[in-house]
Amino acid sequence: MRENTSGQTSGQTGGQTGGQTDKTAALTEKEIMPQVTCKSELVDGLVESQQKIIELIAANPKISKREMSSKIGISSTAIDKNIKSLKDKKIIKRIGSDRSGYWELIDQTKN
Repeated sequence: MRENTSGQTSGQTGGQTGGQTDKTAALTEKEIMPQVTCKSELVDGLVESQQKIIELIAANPKISKREMSSKIGISSTAIDKNIKSLKDKKIIKRIGSDRSGYWELIDQTKN
């Protein structure tokens, strides 16, 4: 049997170095939403991912969940959970089908 001379008795011998290198996963906010202004009256009290979803919808109401996932850098499951939360809070709604429909921001000043 070989003796471990590194001083480490068990466990992982390496470790993660660096971070994400995928360009799409590491986009800056300016690259994701270059011309979108924050709708502060809509996004107060929301988590960052939900704010970004709202900004992406404002820029492109026909955006797909897959595009949102790619541009924000979170999983499609996380997109689904955040969209459900935004729908429950009556901030967004889907008009039409998943394939040919679009997203609509609900005017919070009317409530």
